[in-house]
Amino acid sequence: MVLNGSGEGRTDESRDDLGDIGNLLGRKWYLPVIDQIQESGSMGFNELKRELADISSKVLSETLKQLEERALVEREMVSDKPFRVEYSLTERGDSLEGVIGVIHDWYADGRAIAVCDGCGDTLVDDRTCSYCSDSYCPAHRLPESHDCPGIE
Repeated sequence: MVLNGSGEGRTDESRDDLGDIGNLLGRKWYLPVIDQIQESGSMGFNELKRELADISSKVLSETLKQLEERALVEREMVSDKPFRVEYSLTERGDSLEGVIGVIHDWYADGRAIAVCDGCGDTLVDDRTCSYCSDSYCPAHRLPESHDCPGIE
């Protein structure tokens, strides 16, 4: 039995809610767009596009429209000549701040597989000495800068 936050078993209705949550937040660009607006405040389209460098104009436009439809983002016309709009978070969108932080922390914890013995950075790929099990980041590559007795 899966327990919910209150210690009670999940109902079929609460599982349906999880599916709805996944549909609401599960699109690739939803959380990055919301996070960027939370961090920067109201932003114009071109500002958002510049900050989210890997997103195309078409996908950003579609994403903003979908977030508006879900009442997470609101669009305000700032001027009509030249035409300019700004996007900001609704109260509901702004309430996702803690959720985004928890999701990011959860993801980061799952990605980290080791800590570099040279500098203390978190590693997300395996760079471990098979002899002594020390781990090193790309700046402290194995085996060139590694001097354990197992390296000849």
